[in-house]
Amino acid sequence: MNAPLPLAGTLVLDVSRMLPGAVLVRSLVDLGARVVKVEDPHAGDPMRVTPPMAGGTGAGFLAFFRGTESVAVDLKSQAGSAALRKMARHADVLVESFRPGTLERWDLGYDRLAAQSPGLVVVSLSSFGSEGNDASRIGHDLNFTAVTGFLSELPEGDLPRVQVADVATGLLAASSTLAALLLRHRTGRGVHVEQPLVTGPLPFLAWAF
Repeated sequence: MNAPLPLAGTLVLDVSRMLPGAVLVRSLVDLGARVVKVEDPHAGDPMRVTPPMAGGTGAGFLAFFRGTESVAVDLKSQAGSAALRKMARHADVLVESFRPGTLERWDLGYDRLAAQSPGLVVVSLSSFGSEGNDASRIGHDLNFTAVTGFLSELPEGDLPRVQVADVATGLLAASSTLAALLLRHRTGRGVHVEQPLVTGPLPFLAWAF
């Protein structure tokens, strides 16, 4: 008789966008979690329209989010904000990738959610974290590989042909999320996990450093 998957019965709300959150969510789904993807009602996750396409939907979206559910919620509206808070009452994990302070403006910040759901684990995948001079900056994969020194380890003029920071950050965040759920099992309380995208390339540089 097969044992249940380790995250069976765990509910994850995914309000993130693009690849880092997708990698994290895929890891959690494969471990048995139920994932509800909360998407903007006007456009949805950009991965839905990112080529190559398969039957009118981005193949990457279909691959990463297979086995998940989707709902449309306008988080910028009061009704949408209230709807997400109601959903969060029943969730174990919430994944987001907005600039620091964005969810707070929508009355969806960690303190607000934790007050009603003390056991909720919130995972933030911002570009440079919530502190420091770069907290408000937006970055992309190439920016993160450059600023960490990853590009300097490649032959001169070469660029990565894969999304190093996005994928690595998603995997690091998966590990952090599992650790947060273990801590909650011990203490009964959730935590706010920050896994900035700029941290993604760093493990690859351990030997170089």
